[in-house]
Amino acid sequence: MQSSTTESLERTMDLSDVRMERVARVRTAIANGCYDVSSADLAQKLISNLLGDFR
Repeated sequence: MQSSTTESLERTMDLSDVRMERVARVRTAIANGCYDVSSADLAQKLISNLLGDFR
């Protein structure tokens, strides 16, 4: 018998909009040390997410 947490996670993954192929590519790039993120893009996302809480 599965726990309710496990069942909830499985249902969420079934319904999510996660692009598993993209996730796999990003994980591989991170593992290989070749994932590059623009610092400007990162800063913009952080600011947008923080300000989104106050809008």
